[in-house]
Amino acid sequence: MATMSPGATWHGEPCDWNDLWLAIEAHCDCAYDLLAARPTICAAHLMLTEQTTLDHLVHGRHLRAWFVRNEFCADWPCFLFGRRIASGSGPVSQRERV
Repeated sequence: MATMSPGATWHGEPCDWNDLWLAIEAHCDCAYDLLAARPTICAAHLMLTEQTTLDHLVHGRHLRAWFVRNEFCADWPCFLFGRRIASGSGPVSQRERV
């Protein structure tokens, strides 16, 4: 778990933290003075201090696979890997698929 401030902790995977950090650095608008100190913090870095925001980002990352899988499924409920994805009722036989 990576810690940004005393009140906010990343509860996701280290690779997700790395992706988030790269995105924040790419969108950083922090103002620096001549001594390379940061007198103002941009919104991207300020987001790292909000525990609720970080938790929502972790939750969204975990749901990503489900959304991608179901976005490209023509049938509903979606049958992938012999399972009924929509209801989560377990394995589905070939007869139930038709």
